[in-house]
Amino acid sequence: MANQNPFGPQLDFDLIADELRKTQNLPAIQALHREFTVFRQEAAEFRQETGREFAAIRQELTEFRQETGREFAAVRRDITGIREDVGGIREDITGIREHVTGLREDITGIREDVGSTSLAIRASNHNNTARVQNTYLATSSDPLSPFVNASTADPIPNFPGSPQELGQLTTNRINLILRQLGLAPGPGMDLATTKQMLRVHIGLTEVAGRPPP
Repeated sequence: MANQNPFGPQLDFDLIADELRKTQNLPAIQALHREFTVFRQEAAEFRQETGREFAAIRQELTEFRQETGREFAAVRRDITGIREDVGGIREDITGIREHVTGLREDITGIREDVGSTSLAIRASNHNNTARVQNTYLATSSDPLSPFVNASTADPIPNFPGSPQELGQLTTNRINLILRQLGLAPGPGMDLATTKQMLRVHIGLTEVAGRPPP
């Protein structure tokens, strides 16, 4: 165990006093005895005073440890709160990124819709012009103004080149052309009726008193 006395080994004043009592018949020794008695009292008082001071120091150290412990606990709580705040901010950023991604997808969809609408408008304008031009045909051999796909504005493959060629279309071919024009023949519709549907749609109307070309 560590030495509890911070001043090291102390004099045994009791032993010294006992030795002095043996020589009390000597005046000089008696005076020395009195001085040692006073010194012993002062030493006892000094030990008591230093004991109180060390006790006060220990108390201050204890209070300091407790205070610093509370401060460190508060710092740890603050750090935990900051980490939670950072986690919340990261979640918010993730949500914002997802929202931005959704907006980009919406914009892409709008662009695609606008593109599709633009193509449909272009196809409609082209086909309206071709329809007007086809109304001026005089004979079955006059060249037809070709139509384009109603959705993509692409040329329709194997579109008939003249009214005469239109009259020679098969059921499968004329149905394919009608679908690209956005038309659908009704169930059970015969070939003659589908041909007439196509003729009317592309502008080959019958003139009064004269059959269509």
